[in-house]
Amino acid sequence: MSGRRRRATFVLLLLPLLLLPLLRAPLLRAPLLRGDAGQAQEVVEASPQETQAPDYFPLAVGNRWAYEAIYRLATGNTLHATGSLTIEGREVIGGKEYFKAVSRVSGVLGDPETTKYYRRTSTGILEADKRNDGAEFMLLPIPLTHNATWTVESPDELFFGKVTSRQEATFGWKVTHDSREFRDCVLIASNVETRLGSVQHDQWLAPGIGIVRQKQACKLWTMESVLTDFANGSQEP
Repeated sequence: MSGRRRRATFVLLLLPLLLLPLLRAPLLRAPLLRGDAGQAQEVVEASPQETQAPDYFPLAVGNRWAYEAIYRLATGNTLHATGSLTIEGREVIGGKEYFKAVSRVSGVLGDPETTKYYRRTSTGILEADKRNDGAEFMLLPIPLTHNATWTVESPDELFFGKVTSRQEATFGWKVTHDSREFRDCVLIASNVETRLGSVQHDQWLAPGIGIVRQKQACKLWTMESVLTDFANGSQEP
């Protein structure tokens, strides 16, 4: 194989891993975790409903999520990773109190540990950019309605710019994986515009749990991840 061809193959392998920080999820930024093709075959059915009553974005100290995922690259390679997301406490930024959410990932390139800061308001779930004096951006509006659409502009952690994500919510989905079934889920379908192109990013959130399934698709790779475990922390308002 020529040097030029080897370099091109290396770039294709590296790009999805470099994009992990900015594409971990416009909502919870859930980490991508280990799995195989059999474990990642969810069945999703839709029966749209008109309003949201449950909490699809639970924030409580001690909440912990575990996932498994598979990347399938345009080169034909398959990648696996493992990790977790834990709300480890609270922190004050710019005079406002946030939940501190720490994700730990292994098996892929990039930061093995990242921290995000979230708070709930009457109008939605906000994330604070600690590096930018606590500047906030909307992750999830409250209340949600069926077919609601909104735009999220969040920090681009790779190029220190902005990522624009156009999102739409639909209700009444059911997600099944192995013997587990999650009913009354909401699908957040996102088209994410980055400096390296657009990515379709879909997330299914279950009431009282959060993200239970994710899919990404772009020219260079596809990804599927599923929730494998959820531990409920302290019951905080």
